[in-house]
Amino acid sequence: TTLSLATAAPFTIAFSLLSGVTEVFKTDPNAWTNFGYIAVLGILGSGIAVIIFNRLIQITTALFSSSVTYAIPVVAILWGIWDGEHILWNHLLGLGVIITGIYLVNRRK
Repeated sequence: TTLSLATAAPFTIAFSLLSGVTEVFKTDPNAWTNFGYIAVLGILGSGIAVIIFNRLIQITTALFSSSVTYAIPVVAILWGIWDGEHILWNHLLGLGVIITGIYLVNRRK
């Protein structure tokens, strides 16, 4: 993860500077607030998730840990329901496919 982020950083910074983002920060009063929210999502959402995932790999098997990755859409659907979003039949079908797949991979042989 560190190597991929370090590789992407120069390109991301160059793109940001060439895209006129500095003007947005100068003219939009909400730009810094929005940037702060993005930082919080990155630190809390992704950063802590990576730490927990690495710890999960240490205390369980790699197969179980990789199965947990497939639970992310399930959590996203639950957050959507909590937020009042409309959940359609295809969301529930996908949820069922994911849960069935996790069960089949982790069941005892």
